[in-house]
Parts: sequence; structure tokens; C-alpha cells
Amino acid sequence: MADFTTSTPELKFSVHTGVFSPDGARILTASDDQTARLWDSRSGARIADSLRHEGGISGAVFSPDGTRILTASDDKTARLWDGWRGTELAILGGHEGRVYSAAFNANGTRILTVAGTRKGIPRLIMSSFDYKKARLWDGNGAEIGVLQGHERSINRAVFSPDGTRIVTSSDDGTARLWESQRGTEIAVLKGHAGKVFDVAYSPDGARILTSSDDNTVRLWDGERGTEIAVLRSREDSLAEAVFSPDGTRILTNSATAVRLWDGRRGSEIAVLKGHQGTVASAVFSADSRRIVTAGGGNGSFDRTARLWDGQSGTAIAVLTGHEDRVYDAVFSPDGTRVPTRAADDTARLWDVTWTSRIRGQELRARVCREKLVGATLFTFEEARDPIIAGLGGTNPCERRGPLSISYWADFARRAWSWLEDAARRLRRSI
Repeated sequence: MADFTTSTPELKFSVHTGVFSPDGARILTASDDQTARLWDSRSGARIADSLRHEGGISGAVFSPDGTRILTASDDKTARLWDGWRGTELAILGGHEGRVYSAAFNANGTRILTVAGTRKGIPRLIMSSFDYKKARLWDGNGAEIGVLQGHERSINRAVFSPDGTRIVTSSDDGTARLWESQRGTEIAVLKGHAGKVFDVAYSPDGARILTSSDDNTVRLWDGERGTEIAVLRSREDSLAEAVFSPDGTRILTNSATAVRLWDGRRGSEIAVLKGHQGTVASAVFSADSRRIVTAGGGNGSFDRTARLWDGQSGTAIAVLTGHEDRVYDAVFSPDGTRVPTRAADDTARLWDVTWTSRIRGQELRARVCREKLVGATLFTFEEARDPIIAGLGGTNPCERRGPLSISYWADFARRAWSWLEDAARRLRRSI
């Protein structure tokens, strides 16, 4: 595990972002200290001078090819930087308030920025700022157009996987579909009875997910914007919703629980239980086989990140070590490492290789060698193994546990005895 400390002896700041470059060689962090920083993902060493704004940085991303970096800031700008040297390439201005979101499309030829209020600031005080618009730019930072149509503030704006479309969600209870060449509106997605917080595309772009404070997540056709299905929660609003990379699962995060759903039918599969309080983030690995969650949501003091099986929602591992609540956790592109950031002003890098490599006979050997107990340590596919499926509530390393030779020897003796008894009863009956 590597530890990336971003604080100074004089003053400490919250780290907002920690993301890998597409090749996995670099990590990008961003902070309220008005800087973003580049690190070597193996050694944890700084690569370039700090990327500086005139206000706190709320987000930072790499371009799809890793050659550029895009940052969003409280200084009302987004900025474009060289992805290796950290030199500034362009300033994307024009917003009237804090830019909280900045993103590339799939091939890096378009940039989308959205402004909004920082959590905790009353919207009445910020009423002079126009948050009903998103801005569209080319890949070099030249403005193309303004997406206008929402009647209240925009909460989220994302590109379709192929980069040709954009979908936005808003406090006005709608989501809107736009084309990304000039920012022309295509359709209005109506149906929610409350604010629409989040929006996401399926990996193939054929479906759209929206989540609202009306306690529903809705599934829409990605081309026409027509409604397909409604996912409901009895307890509270489903504030965030994402597809798995393979599109077969949906993950939702709310004030009370993280839930796993079937991506085609919309039926609930599991509730991911284990964190103390609300969960700050929940994401899939690139192969959809695992989920990582960060436990430090609003009002929570959970200092852990947790790994789960991506098909069944069963628990795999708990990552402990942070000294304050964990804000964020993601997978590296190859799924072998997990960077986390926390309120202790550090980002940490965890090796989770074993959760993807240990399978079959090797897994059985590890179960006995390390005295792992219970089926919750296995993935959905592994739990189908007839031997592994019988481990729940037992110690497989006991002398007569289900993985021991004596266990199966005793089983064979009992089976042979039963067959002999059956043969004797059959002879008597003839």
C-alpha cells in the first residue's frame, strides 16, 4: 500500500479527487488548496509541478488518451493541462459561478462543463448565478455552444459512450437529451415527480438511468428518450445510479443503502450491508466482477472501503487504515489496485490483486492455508462450486472440515455402508 500525503505542516486541505491515467502509470489528485497534482502510481513520487487554480479544485480528469488533464474549480473556470508536464493549455471561462463538473467525450474532441453551488450554501444567496446552462467546448478549449432549456439548476451532465449525445438532469424534475456537435436539444425526459439528481448512460448508449428524490430510478431509451422501467425504493431517494461496465447490473446509492439491481429487468438483487452510516461512493471494476464502496458519506464516521462481488453483492474484503472517514474509492484500469481518499488528508493505494486472481483449486488451497471461514469470501461464480457452497458457517481447515481428505473418506464409508444395507434389505424382500 502506498500513501500519498497532500497536506503541509502549516495547513491541511481536503482532497477532492484521485483518478488513474488510462495507462495506469499516473494518479491525479485535486484539492481545496487550489492545486491538482500528478503522482507516479507505483512509487507515489510527484511527477510534475502543481496545477494551480485561483480557487479550490472540485474535480479533475484525464483525457481518454491520457495526454491532457481537465480541472474544474471554484474560480468559475475549467482549465486544460498537458497530461505529462502539467503545463496549462487553455482556460475555459464564461460560467458565472463555481464550476463543479468538467468532462471529455469518448474521443476527447468535446468538453462539457457545468456550474453550481457548493453543498451547504443556500441557493437563494447564489440566485444571481445562472446554473440552468451547461457549456460545450471543443477538445482544445474553444467554446462551441451553450445548452439552454432547463427551468432550474442542472445537477449532472454526461456524454453518451460514443460521444455524440449529452444528457442533463435538473431540479426542474426533467432530464434532457442533446446532440454534441452544436448542443441542440433532442428530447425532454419527463416522468419524475421530484428533482432529478443523477443521470447515466448504459455502456452501449441504448439506455439512460435517472435518479430522483421521488424515491425512484427510471430507465429510458437512449435514442428517443421514452421511459422503459421504474426502480423503486420504499425508504428514501435513490440519489445515484450507474450501470456496470457490461450493462447487466445497476448500482444505486442512497442515504440508507447501496443496492444492486438487474440491469435488464430492474429487479433488486441485493443490499450491500456493512458500512456504518451512509456510503460516499460506490463503483464497479472495469470487468464488472467487483464493486468498491467508500463509507464516509454525510454524517458517517466510517473509515473503511469495502469490496463486493459485482454479480451477487456478497462481501469480499474490508480495506482499513485511514484515520478518518473515507470519501472516495475507485479501481485502477486493470482492477488490481484501489486508490482511496479520506478526511485524514491522505490518499492511499491498495493492492487487491488476490480478489481477481484467486480462483478454483488455488482458492480452495488458500481457504485451508489462511483459515478463511464462510462463503462470503467467494464470488457468485465460485459459490456455485458444490464444495465451496458448503463452507458457510464451518471452518474448512478443521480435521474433518469439508475440504479435508478425512471428510470425504468418512463420506465414502458412510455411502458404502448405506449401499450394503440397501442391498441386504433388497435380498430379504425377494
